[in-house]
Amino acid sequence: MSSAPTSGVTVLSVPSPLPENPYQRLLYGALDRSGARIVTESALLKPDDSPRILHVHWMWLKDGRMRRFVRSRRFRRTIGRARSLGWRIVWTAHNVLPHEHRADDVRLREHLVANCDGIIVHTEATRDAVMETFDPACPVSVIPHGHYRDAYAAPPTRAEARSALRLPDRPVILFFGQIQPYKGVDDLIGAFRRTSIDATLLVCGTPRTPDGGDRLRELARGDDRIRLDLRYIPDDETPRVFAAADRVALPFRQITTSGSVILALSFDRPVVIPSFQPLLEVCGPDAAEVYQGPDDLGPALERALAADAAHSEAAARALCDDLGWEPIADATIAFFRQITAQSPRSSE
Repeated sequence: MSSAPTSGVTVLSVPSPLPENPYQRLLYGALDRSGARIVTESALLKPDDSPRILHVHWMWLKDGRMRRFVRSRRFRRTIGRARSLGWRIVWTAHNVLPHEHRADDVRLREHLVANCDGIIVHTEATRDAVMETFDPACPVSVIPHGHYRDAYAAPPTRAEARSALRLPDRPVILFFGQIQPYKGVDDLIGAFRRTSIDATLLVCGTPRTPDGGDRLRELARGDDRIRLDLRYIPDDETPRVFAAADRVALPFRQITTSGSVILALSFDRPVVIPSFQPLLEVCGPDAAEVYQGPDDLGPALERALAADAAHSEAAARALCDDLGWEPIADATIAFFRQITAQSPRSSE
């Protein structure tokens, strides 16, 4: 438990913090150090007169009509029960809608927003998207996404990392993360193949679709500059992968919040990104090579490798210096206290 002076706010995360998700671990660790009382699901029904926040992050509806119906109903009951017991509802909108959403995803978020006492977003662009999509009656606060520096061990040197990964001694462009259609890995491989740069494209991550790995292997076939590591990369291997890279390419086709961008910056790695406003708000011009549409992706990779590496890495490092978790926790607690000081909204 924290020895910090109490903030007077009790916080319950939905879903419960996931072991594989460093974002929740870092956020709630910082909230605890700043005096919030972090509780588990068992506290939901216990009598408590303190200001209480049910903090929603994600609402996952699995495949299958009946499973989606059951999960949706369970989530609605949790929201209803919490409101009836005096909890205030705050949603951190990591995504306005799932990337591959259905009608019930939209309805569930509409229900959540109608019952929210406050919404947190990470960028002004996301705030605009939330307002346009849902027109919430509650306050919406922009609080940045914190860095991941403290979630991983110190990385090895670039030479050590490349030796361990058996990569040739030439520049490395990295894609890292779960491989889904909206992340544009197909576009990245195609654009890289159309260049003649003397570099390695290293793709690390698990394809989400059953045929995703086969498709990527077929796209990469015949180009020995491309290395595919199509598996989940555990935390103890992550620093080595980023240490090997010169640039991190994140060719999203759509995006709201990108933990992958924050992760790259946390390892002082400049990024190659599309010209999407949520990304531009996070990445300053010196830490990002921005491309304008798919035809510019290949040239952007060339421009990124031609840029001053030391300058770009220093810019990435400086960006993360402003994303510490303590000020983020303080801003979050201040917003929670603002919410709990208001009269409760009527349930819908």
